[in-house]
Amino acid sequence: KRLLQEGLSLLGGISDLLLLPSLLLAFRRACAPRYRIILAQGPFEALCGALLKKWGRAVFLVCDDADYEPGFAPTRARRALIRWAEKTGIRRADLVVSVGHMLAERRRREYGLKNVVVIPNGVDYSIFSQAQIKKPSAHYTLLYMGYLGGWSGLDLLLAALVLLKKEKHPLPRLLLAGHLDPFYFEAWKEKAHKQNISFSYLGRFPYHKLTVPLEQAVLGWAVFPPIPLRRYAFPLKAVEYMAAGLAVLATKDTEAGLLINSHQAGYVLPYQKEIVAETLKNVYRNPEEVESYRRRGAEAARQYDWKKILKKYSALIKENFHLNGRP
Repeated sequence: KRLLQEGLSLLGGISDLLLLPSLLLAFRRACAPRYRIILAQGPFEALCGALLKKWGRAVFLVCDDADYEPGFAPTRARRALIRWAEKTGIRRADLVVSVGHMLAERRRREYGLKNVVVIPNGVDYSIFSQAQIKKPSAHYTLLYMGYLGGWSGLDLLLAALVLLKKEKHPLPRLLLAGHLDPFYFEAWKEKAHKQNISFSYLGRFPYHKLTVPLEQAVLGWAVFPPIPLRRYAFPLKAVEYMAAGLAVLATKDTEAGLLINSHQAGYVLPYQKEIVAETLKNVYRNPEEVESYRRRGAEAARQYDWKKILKKYSALIKENFHLNGRP
């Protein structure tokens, strides 16, 4: 079974490799003959940028390091392919900008990069801060918004809620919002119904309407399984929860956990159902602590406003471009 999985995954690797000629063809047909700066995000995109720079089609290559891309691959062979493309491209970049401190440190250690700058993801603070004014029903309400799939951590949350129910402890009102993996979510719903765990799925919302679910909760779920894909990610939802005045639950030893811990904006937990259950008990007993986390998170989120983040990013590129002697 494992050999079959590896073999079929290599077919997916062919589609990965085809990204490179596709991008090069697009440049040839539709783009200018030469660029001062190329901003590349993704392993094969970075490899494309490195080739264009080598051929004199680009002057300065910026690698926007937004995810630990090998973590997306399901098998060893495909992970090795993505890692090769990533390493080849990223080591030829003039500037590497990682989305988080843990990812930047891995790049330094694994790929031997000396200078990696960290610029995190951000939030439209003017929109999300509107959700700091809560609905009366928001008390002891937990929200998860985003992708309702295997890495959401919802299986762990369900297991923790089952423990609380067995102990006859009050359960938080649970709200879910976002796009879903229908196979995963149908199975999850069936398990929740069997355990008599109630929840409300609110559907999908456009970006500027995410205040609708956010104003209905005081707790935000970002307890993801500590797999490489999630450990190094800087989840947008974490800083969006903060800006909207939610105390955030995040996984220990992940970038999300570092974010919440650094601003004292919520609870940083091991990925264990017993610890999650105990934390929810603490939330119920200590509403003042939740309010304190909410206030600190909302204030800290101001520094992650996209306008400030992108202004800093633009200044960094210009500075490095000129420092390297480019006119």
